[in-house]
Amino acid sequence: KERELISKLKIGDREAAHKLLGSLLVDIFVLGVGNLTLIKTRIIELMVSISRSAVESGADLQETLDINASLVESVIRSETTEDIADFALKGLGQYMDLIKKTGDMRNLHVINQIKQYIRENIYTNLSLEIIAQYVYLNPSYLSKLFKDNQGITIMEYITKVRIEEAKRLLENPRYNIYEISTRLGYTDPSYFSKVFRRYAGISPQQFRQKI
Repeated sequence: KERELISKLKIGDREAAHKLLGSLLVDIFVLGVGNLTLIKTRIIELMVSISRSAVESGADLQETLDINASLVESVIRSETTEDIADFALKGLGQYMDLIKKTGDMRNLHVINQIKQYIRENIYTNLSLEIIAQYVYLNPSYLSKLFKDNQGITIMEYITKVRIEEAKRLLENPRYNIYEISTRLGYTDPSYFSKVFRRYAGISPQQFRQKI
């Protein structure tokens, strides 16, 4: 049960982790019935194991240690198994909150890396696989991470950046529409115009005329 609890902790399954800890607490209370000191010792050991797993999952070490110290102190002062159970369940929630916060920060850093890479390489042949390789992530995982965070796919974001760059180039009369299309990776100017219209609401030619 403890191994399964650690597994649920690492993947962020709160409901399952909460149920497993509840079941473990019952086992500990039954085995240690009448011996509150033994129960406290076992609970503290379990919490230390959970905190170690939280750090392994990316949680900040100092924040984890602070939670752990407070939790141990609370368990030691407890006079009933009900209080011990409450503190243990609260501690589990704090560890999982910390893992999620750290994970969210790490994910945001990856997203910003991707967006910067796309902007800096907008004239190259960008693909999901190339970008995933750049940030050392599985393409499927990266695709889901980006969509969940940004609300659009990576390829949609690439297109959006290309259209913004196309607008910038259209402001310069030295570039004709065919050149702009080719520079941005669209070998078919008519397809480029179609994509541009979808994002800008007007054709490249109309956009240039409005400048």
